[in-house]
Amino acid sequence: MDYVLTFEELMALFEAFNIDLSKCSNEDINDGSIFGRGFGASGGLAKSIQNYITEKGISFDFEAINLERES
Repeated sequence: MDYVLTFEELMALFEAFNIDLSKCSNEDINDGSIFGRGFGASGGLAKSIQNYITEKGISFDFEAINLERES
């Protein structure tokens, strides 16, 4: 990943370009995969990999390792 935007930066862009979200039309988009939908949740990457392996019938012993950053 080369770049990310925070919600604060995103809102600053909307304000800079005078975009009023309440005046924007809603459009339902339902083209995300089941794997991608849970990707951002805690453990989502590991679960996505496990789901993909299972769905494709790949014979692979997948074991996720949880690494947490110490503060």
